[in-house]
Amino acid sequence: MTFSPENSEYLLTVLRAVINGRTAPPPPEGVDLKEVYELADAHRLAPMAYHGLYLAGLDGEGLAPFRAAHRSEVKLSALLGSEFRRIADKLESAGIEYCPLKGYFTRELYPDPAMRTMSDIDIMIHAEDSERIREIMDGMGYGCLRYMLDDDDKYKRPGLLVEFHRALDSDGLGDPSYYRDPWRLTEPAGGHMRRLRVSDAYLYTAAHALKHFMSSGTGLRSLLDICLYMTKAPIDREYVDEAAKEMGMSRFLRSMEKAAAAAFCGAEADADTREILDFMIGSGVIGSRDTLITSNMMRSGAENGGTKLSYFMKLLFPPFRSMKLRYPVLRDAPALLPVMHIRRLLELAFLKPDRRRAAIERFGSIELSEAEKLKRIHEIAGVGK
Repeated sequence: MTFSPENSEYLLTVLRAVINGRTAPPPPEGVDLKEVYELADAHRLAPMAYHGLYLAGLDGEGLAPFRAAHRSEVKLSALLGSEFRRIADKLESAGIEYCPLKGYFTRELYPDPAMRTMSDIDIMIHAEDSERIREIMDGMGYGCLRYMLDDDDKYKRPGLLVEFHRALDSDGLGDPSYYRDPWRLTEPAGGHMRRLRVSDAYLYTAAHALKHFMSSGTGLRSLLDICLYMTKAPIDREYVDEAAKEMGMSRFLRSMEKAAAAAFCGAEADADTREILDFMIGSGVIGSRDTLITSNMMRSGAENGGTKLSYFMKLLFPPFRSMKLRYPVLRDAPALLPVMHIRRLLELAFLKPDRRRAAIERFGSIELSEAEKLKRIHEIAGVGK
């Protein structure tokens, strides 16, 4: 995605005003509010931008899509909150320990929790409770999408997706064992509920951003989360720095903090930070398929000679590390790699023909130079450092 610097900067100006309790300026001459909305929507920040634009006195056609996004998010936020409480009541009654993840507690840092968009409910559980939880979710009318295949079980109802995680994802970290016992990083939050300690929640937010950054990319919402942890949460800086070093993501965390400060705290961006920020603005909230393909192309270059054919073979038969991202079962059963390769090819061939066709078209349009550009972004961002 490509957005003009003027429209990108105006969106950042509006968001900075919202998080700092100031009134945003009206859009300057030359700013296209339609593109500002498209950018905000790509990063799932349109509901938050609505607050700033409304207080700036904007009304009429220009504000309409932002207002619609805000209303939709308020409804979804209420639905997710109500459903989480319903599930939590069942877990409490069953005496099951649980820990909400990702946006659930991060929302507390936003001026209004509904500004932090969420699309599903993520809860960490103990593996031995999976069977009882499936009985609970069946009783609540959820259909089971996946059970005991990977590290998480997925349940769905119309408009609702709930994921129960038996482990935290550590792919991309220098020390893949860091989250082997994630419960040690939690503290009581009332009843049988626990929460990640504030500093560990911050680290997990950064680790989750790293996972997306090194594959399909990640965007402004990740930076906004990091900014609010830096400025609003009582994090232990010494602990965070030591843990980031142990996790092997010290440089990445520093890069993200500099980008977050430039985007939302008014800090001056050096050339490398500006390059990272431009990449993230163009990525959208969870990156893009193009970036994912380019990332795969980039990783295969050194060991396979850097030809486009070698990249294509890498796309057909990704290495073990990439396959673990898609099929976490391989972490405990690496001998299943050939089976998972066959499963993946069958999925591409029969389950998602439109995606397969689009992927081939995207692959044909991507040049090796794009992989080199992405490699530079990863290097200056400190991915894997």
